[in-house]
Amino acid sequence: MRSIWYQLAFASAASFIIGGLLPLLVSIFAPIKLMAIYQSGFSIIFLALSAMIAAKAGGSNLGKAVLRICFWGTAAMLMTAAVGYLFGVRTT
Repeated sequence: MRSIWYQLAFASAASFIIGGLLPLLVSIFAPIKLMAIYQSGFSIIFLALSAMIAAKAGGSNLGKAVLRICFWGTAAMLMTAAVGYLFGVRTT
């Protein structure tokens, strides 16, 4: 029984590491003046890719999964930007 918990923990850790590396690579290679646009755009692309992988692995509807994940991910980014704006955080 313990073995499955270790496997689940490892899969979760690997997912977070890979999910964090993709935006990090964008940060390394994107021009600084357009960083917010690049990060937002590529984040949506990465969300779509992860939704496709999850839908394929889980046998669910691909279109619905991509739409749902991209919608809520974009909503989360907009809410985060709104909170940043309220507290005076600027990207440039």
